[in-house]
Amino acid sequence: MSNSELLALRECPIGLFWSGEELCLKTEYGNNEGRIDAYIVSTGEFFWGSPPQSITSQREELVEPIDTDDALAALTQLDELHAENEKLRAAIIYAAETTDDPHTSRKLFEALGGTNAG
Repeated sequence: MSNSELLALRECPIGLFWSGEELCLKTEYGNNEGRIDAYIVSTGEFFWGSPPQSITSQREELVEPIDTDDALAALTQLDELHAENEKLRAAIIYAAETTDDPHTSRKLFEALGGTNAG
């Protein structure tokens, strides 16, 4: 789904969704009157959506589904970038600690956001 596709909660697939800036979860459960069991992730509160808090308004509330496959792929990419960043950081620290030039050493440590301890 595109990042801007809004659906009525009743049409939203089971799983995570955005309601404004709130991350929420739609479950497969509900009641016989049509209420959908959905929750706000940050608080654990039941998700009703905007007022009035009625079953009809809850079912029609516009939300943005989150494609979990896309989200997991993005997290994997972030993980890989973090690992590369840590390798580069270690290489810079090694270079800063082993150089004979104090000026270069200081500049490398400053680039990492620290100071030369030596």
